[in-house]
Amino acid sequence: LASIDIGAIFLDLDLQLRRFTPAIQRIYSLVPTDIGRPISHFVSKLNYDHLIDDIQQVLNSLVTLAIEVQAKDGAWYLIHIKPYRTLENVINGAVITFVDITEQKHGHELRRLGTVTRDSNDAVTVQDFDGKIWSWNRGASQMYGWTEAEALAMNSLDMVPETKRAEILALYERLAREETVNSFETQRVRRDGQILDVWMTLTVLVDDANQPVGIATTERDITARKQASQIVSFENRALKAANQWYKILLERTEHAFLFHEACQILVEDAGYCLAWIGRVEKAETITPVACFGVEEGEPVAALAKQCRSLVGRALRSGLPVAVCNIPSVSAQKHWRVEARKHHFGSFLALPLILENGPLGILMIYATEPEAFVSQEVESLSRLSNSIAQSVGLDWKATEPQE
Repeated sequence: LASIDIGAIFLDLDLQLRRFTPAIQRIYSLVPTDIGRPISHFVSKLNYDHLIDDIQQVLNSLVTLAIEVQAKDGAWYLIHIKPYRTLENVINGAVITFVDITEQKHGHELRRLGTVTRDSNDAVTVQDFDGKIWSWNRGASQMYGWTEAEALAMNSLDMVPETKRAEILALYERLAREETVNSFETQRVRRDGQILDVWMTLTVLVDDANQPVGIATTERDITARKQASQIVSFENRALKAANQWYKILLERTEHAFLFHEACQILVEDAGYCLAWIGRVEKAETITPVACFGVEEGEPVAALAKQCRSLVGRALRSGLPVAVCNIPSVSAQKHWRVEARKHHFGSFLALPLILENGPLGILMIYATEPEAFVSQEVESLSRLSNSIAQSVGLDWKATEPQE
């Protein structure tokens, strides 16, 4: 046994130590002077509290026992407890062997884990605390677009939007200190540049000495679910604005301030960032008459001038015109500048029309680049029609005569 590096101890019928091999030092700290002492006097390095009971059971039943046990340092051992027979076939004690099966055990666990992660629809990765990717499953390839070979040459931070990198690095540092990090929502960048919303779980990986060596991530794409929820939210805010508007109409008899109140409702009650109403003058020029939101006064006149072509299209067609994801609209540089300056991502032009022609325009701005979905626009169109019908005749009556 000593020649093949197997830990073993030999006990007599009183469970006193008779012999041991050098390799047993990984389990028990024994010295030659310990011969003759009961095994119960020694503390092993195993998570195995009933060894003595199992030895006694084997001596009573004469049936060999095999069990896998993990040591406190993370190693695994296959333990065999056998009756010890003399040459005369007399039971004279027990022999206990300890075979290190850590590599086999870890290999089995890795194969099992590999099967689970390989077939998972979630993206499962393993990386070090600097983000260097060690492992990349099929779900990650499908979700993000990089092959396994490509991903293994990458850093996971390459997939993190710049605005999120400091947050992710701080979490990695916490994990390296063995702090607990709860699952959280964040974002990832696909190979094609698309931003995904993901639900992420981070798990610390430790070595045999229980020291942290890396991070396993499980990442689930929740983009579609968030978009569906956001669409409902967009629709609800438009309905909220319309309901509040109808309430105002029932409570007021004078129309002098209704334009301003309509804009205020859209911002304060519905949550849009800016709303303004403009009056159509000759040559399709627009004069702002009411506004509410992040910009008031003269800056709105500048916005009206910049949106002249869009307003003209809405007035000529009599239909709402929406522009979404303004920061990426390459053809209108001035729109992109204003969007960055005033923090809006999309806007909607709603014509105010009576039977005898257009009166003006209602402009609504949202912070979200993907705002103004179909149901939202329908509700806001009904609101703009109500505004036109409610105050349009009074407005037309105040026009200067030829």
